[in-house]
Amino acid sequence: MPVRLPDGHRIEVIAHRGASADEPEQTRAAYLAALAADADGLECDIRLTADQVAVCIHDSNLRRLAGVDRSVSSITLAELRGLDLGRSAPAGSTAKREDRRILTFEELCELAIDAGRPVALAVEAKHPSRFGGAVERAVVDVLDRFGLRGRDARGVPTDESERVHVRFMSFSQTALERMSRLAPGVDRVFLTDSGPLSWPWGRHLPGGAVVAAPSVRMLRTQPEVVQGWQTAGRRIYVWTVNTPEHIELCVRARVDAIITDRPADVRARLQQYPG
Repeated sequence: MPVRLPDGHRIEVIAHRGASADEPEQTRAAYLAALAADADGLECDIRLTADQVAVCIHDSNLRRLAGVDRSVSSITLAELRGLDLGRSAPAGSTAKREDRRILTFEELCELAIDAGRPVALAVEAKHPSRFGGAVERAVVDVLDRFGLRGRDARGVPTDESERVHVRFMSFSQTALERMSRLAPGVDRVFLTDSGPLSWPWGRHLPGGAVVAAPSVRMLRTQPEVVQGWQTAGRRIYVWTVNTPEHIELCVRARVDAIITDRPADVRARLQQYPG
């Protein structure tokens, strides 16, 4: 459940790439640790393998995570399965090798459903991609398999999407617009690290986005932009929030969700706020 502050305001805690300060990012170990920390949501990045399977990984190249100088898009899922992402493991990680391998988006959906409680999935399609719109189509195909598109053909929310609420995120206006056509029942989140003066569309969010997700740097340096979105009725998610100072900034700004590498620490600190 979102943390309820003494003044009644609620803030969701979303685990950025899982509990990535504790376990190798976007692995089963990281997401299980996030669920154990009572994170309200799980954030992931989606890329396609050479055989066009949607996998959870941030970097386009595997050097940092696995010590292999290959792009994700040039390697098959079977080949990826043989790689150990433990190279990126934080100090103190206790993950077994089988929990440090690449995770498909389908497997992440299974983890969220099996949690047995409400879980948000914040899904970012990584662009540019040589596969173009196939990235969004692959995401929607998986959502359809699990009934997580949001609403059925009659416009009625599905039971599965009531428990696992998917939010599609992107820095790309094109990707958001594409998703609005493919899955209009899925909430869209506009990621940004720059203010409206640099946008051709002014103060409006592109692609029918209902949530603005500024960086914590932007929240600090351009608070008036965030306040403008709030006045317009937009929800606010902030990334990536890991320090007490940044948590305090988010609380003062009354944001709706904090995206963090440290979900247990952030949740604990929010619960300590005085009345």
